[in-house]
Amino acid sequence: MAYIFRGRLGGFICTQYPEALANARVRLYRNRPEQSVTLLAVANPEDTSVILTDKQVNEKESFLLAETETNNDGVFVFELGEKQNYRGEAFEVDVSCTTMPQQKIGPNLPPPRQFSITTLQPLWRQSDTGFLWVWDYCLPTRFWSTIRSLFGAHVICGHVTIHSTQEPVPYVIITAMDANWFDDPLGAGMTNEVGIFRIDYTHRSFLATLIPQLTSAQPDASGPDVHFHIQLGTTTLLDEPKSRGKQPDRTHVGSCFCVDLSVEAAGQIVPTSEHTSHGTR
Repeated sequence: MAYIFRGRLGGFICTQYPEALANARVRLYRNRPEQSVTLLAVANPEDTSVILTDKQVNEKESFLLAETETNNDGVFVFELGEKQNYRGEAFEVDVSCTTMPQQKIGPNLPPPRQFSITTLQPLWRQSDTGFLWVWDYCLPTRFWSTIRSLFGAHVICGHVTIHSTQEPVPYVIITAMDANWFDDPLGAGMTNEVGIFRIDYTHRSFLATLIPQLTSAQPDASGPDVHFHIQLGTTTLLDEPKSRGKQPDRTHVGSCFCVDLSVEAAGQIVPTSEHTSHGTR
């Protein structure tokens, strides 16, 4: 009988904003003789997730059980059985990525990277057609941020509300600025109907706003010092000063950054000297 393993994978930009791990390669591996399957299967994936070197990937190639690709929602399906000589045992789950979700593609893309998440022992549920198990997992922010940084794919997510009522502010333009010498824009996005926005930018574009000669710097260089501008048509709702980007919660932000912003009211300009916003790395 067939063993159907269905799953969905994602990564937390922060706890409020997960994203689907779209169009990634999911690889299942048989456990190697030197591994303690019982210990690995009960371990927390946060403790077992690890980025692999090319050598490590090659060394486990002969233990590959099956592989497939996630769809745009991070969903995947495996059908295992006689063809794979599979009988319900534990397996290791790896993911191989060539790009990141909504990554802005530029020249000189980084090479694909593979990481191992965990070892699973499915609790198979039998049906008339075979066995079924479903797994839904979202990579924690710290690990997902590290993966994104390898691709130079940075993202800012946030929520805009009216300060006095906490009502969401839909369909306004948010521009993220880097508080360097020239106060350059990193990117812009529009809030949706519930006031949530997303801005994607690349590490290379950030370096270009810093000093053009640094565009060849390593991906682990310091991140930008971020402040924001909010516009509704021709009306400015928020215009944070450059100094806001130099405050501790906004300096050297990582590849995943989330922030809450508030305005006085749609159609009213917020004085830059009085408004504050809060961000988390």
